[in-house]
Amino acid sequence: MPVLLLFSLVVTTAPGSRPTAITWAAPEGCPSTEAFVAAMRFRTERITVVGTDETPTAWVDAAIERLGSRFSGRLTVRLASGATTRQLAGARCETVMEALSLFAALLIDPEHAKTGPLPAVVAAAPQPIEPPTEPSTPTTVSETPTPLLVPTEPSVATDTPAPPTTTASFRLWGAVHATTAISGLLDVGGTVSGSLSLHRFLARLSLGGGAGSTVQGSVGRALYPFHLLASAEAGVHFSAGVFVADATLAATALIVNVTSVDAAEPQRVWRWLLPVGPSVRAGFRVGGWLFGASVFVGLNTRRDTYQVTPDGDVFTTPAFFIHPALFVSPSI
Repeated sequence: MPVLLLFSLVVTTAPGSRPTAITWAAPEGCPSTEAFVAAMRFRTERITVVGTDETPTAWVDAAIERLGSRFSGRLTVRLASGATTRQLAGARCETVMEALSLFAALLIDPEHAKTGPLPAVVAAAPQPIEPPTEPSTPTTVSETPTPLLVPTEPSVATDTPAPPTTTASFRLWGAVHATTAISGLLDVGGTVSGSLSLHRFLARLSLGGGAGSTVQGSVGRALYPFHLLASAEAGVHFSAGVFVADATLAATALIVNVTSVDAAEPQRVWRWLLPVGPSVRAGFRVGGWLFGASVFVGLNTRRDTYQVTPDGDVFTTPAFFIHPALFVSPSI
């Protein structure tokens, strides 16, 4: 019987403690360092939190930052065998902290870590606004992050994601537009665009067309049944919550085919314009879609005149081009 009792004590004894250095950083209102340490101690009995004057054999570096209405957490656990990094995000800071403590415990004590939910008193502990007035005891971690020490054995990064890189994003746009560039009349049409954004920079190319009309002049009428356009834009874009906006410098090539109506010998000719000026676009997100409106006001750098020979001019293009539009853009 004594032999069996001794054997039972041996196999049920918790593994040896591991001196652990812990650093924690989080926005105001998130769980404090003490709360994260308490969560770690709940998850595993193997860790022993050490101070700056002690030598750890494990390092836990955890941080949470606020990204809009969400929280992003990053955890790095370093052991003598190597380093492991995890990243995750959530809507609540407490939920992210709970997940970070679970990952850390599983890496340090994979066989005995508790995977159940944290007690409410630990998970909801807010971060104090004022620092503690009493000095921390050797078994707690101060609010000042403990500098990470280099492991005594070479670290081999395992399962460490590459650092975030800035990637370009592409969007398709569809729009219904109106234009006054040809004769001062309001012609409607549609455009399809593609935009490329990188950081705050935005570039957009558009192709479209639309209906024309008949222009009545003192010497007769001229008909342009349709208009074609191609435009290029470059500028900056902004985003705040569900609202988006951009401001660009745009140049639009606009082409029309004009025919005299009342002339004895009708003439069919091509005319083209090149308005240049600022364009402003604003909208909002609904799910993966963008909806909004834009306006482009450009100076007609190439004005044109249509004549019925020998009677005279039927129309001359206006000096300014006004191009309002309603747009929609799906996520791709």
